This record gives sequence, C-alpha cells and structure tokens, in this order.
Amino acid sequence: MQLREVQGLFMDAMYRESISTEKFIKHSPKRSADECLASYRGSVRGGLLKALQDIYPVMNKLLGEHAFEGLSRKYITSNPSRSSNIAEYSSYLSELNDSFADFIESFTPLKNYHYMADVARLEWSWHEVFNEADNTPLNLEQLGLMAPEQHLKLKFKRPHASRLLRSPWPIHQIWTFNQNSPSANDQNESVSLINGDYYLLVWRQGYEMRIDSLSNIEWGFLHQLERSTCFSHAIEQFLQSHPNENISELFYSVISQGWIVDFN
Repeated sequence: MQLREVQGLFMDAMYRESISTEKFIKHSPKRSADECLASYRGSVRGGLLKALQDIYPVMNKLLGEHAFEGLSRKYITSNPSRSSNIAEYSSYLSELNDSFADFIESFTPLKNYHYMADVARLEWSWHEVFNEADNTPLNLEQLGLMAPEQHLKLKFKRPHASRLLRSPWPIHQIWTFNQNSPSANDQNESVSLINGDYYLLVWRQGYEMRIDSLSNIEWGFLHQLERSTCFSHAIEQFLQSHPNENISELFYSVISQGWIVDFN
C-alpha cells in the first residue's frame, strides 16, 4: 500500500468510525488497531470542538453547551479540517458550501430557528476580522493631488479587516444581548425577532472591534465598490438602483466613517 493511500485512509478513519483500520494500522499486543487510532481521533475531534466553542460563543450560549457540542460533533464528523491552521476551521468555501453556518442552515432540528445560521455568519465574520491584517490609513493627501477624472479610474477598498453582512433577522441585537457584559444581559430587555432588512459592517479600527449598522444605501454603495473594477463603474451601477442619491456626499460619508481606507 502506497504512503499516500495510507495517509488518506488514516484521515478518513479519523472522522468515520465505520472504516476498518486493520488494513493500514498494526495492532500492538495490548491494543487493537481501532484502539490505537482512538487516541488520535479523540485528540483531533477535541481540538476542533474547542475551536468551534471559541469561534461561536454566542451560538454556544443560544443552544446551550450540551446541544452545541452535539451539533458541533455532527459537523466535525461530516466536515474534516482542510487546513493546517485550526483558526480556519468552519470557514466558508463557496465551491463546497461546508461552513458551520451552512451546516446550521440545513440542520433539521433547527429548521424553525431561521436566524441561527446568520448569527453564526456574524460570529465567523467577527473571528475573521479579529485575525485579519491591518490597513495603513487612507492617504488623503495623495488622493487630493489627483485630478477628479483620475478618481473615476481608481478602485476604492474597505479595510482588510472588515466584512459586509446582510440579514433578514436582527442578528446584531441577538449577538449584543448574548455578550457576557452586565449591560448586555439586562433581564428587562429582550430581542424582538422581527423579519426585515438589517445591514452590517463588521470591522476593526486599530485594536477596536466594531459592528456598525448601515443604511441600505450605505451597504449597497460599499458592496458596489467591492464588486466594481473602478469608481466610475461603481457609480454607474449604483445609480441604476439609486438614481436620486448624491454620490459626492455619500462618498465623503463612507470615507469619514473609516469604511474606505485604500485605493489602487
């Protein structure tokens, strides 16, 4: 048996207990092949479970520790880690749709709790932003030296440490209400699960983590800047759906808020 095949079987058996280990693991006089692998399996799964608990504390609180552990173990069984960096576990891979949030969205026991998946997406965004690289401040002097027509050829960018989110549920309020600070746990307050449109920017300003609530105009403008190849294209596309917006005022507003920090 080739080394590559043994490695593949080993990894498959790490997550699937139904795989026979006798073909690629030699038993010892005191332990069977399955028992030899069990210690590795427990260590790997325990590490992934701890990673999920650290990344999704609000989900852990909403579901309760026992239920969250059960959900996590089912996710781990069907979604092996694909990265050597445990901080990347449960990330969103568009071609596979195997993020933790996707799993929650398709998990039958949670089918009546539609907001749960988006809360998980918010927590993953927070985790990513916290670990993302910093940006240098926007060079307004360099921008001011350019002719206005040159601005139209630039592509303006949000901070590396930022993520746009949109949800029909008040996930920011849910997240805030389930923090451990005393003010976030005022027993006289509650969250109304009113279906609507909620627009968020999760970002880091220096060492300060933030979740800003955006208007649909601000969110749409930032989203269009991200999608477009240059500023002129972003303006053209944005005005098709928002013909009465003042682009100059809107652009100045997003820069002053710190939501635009780079261009090329």
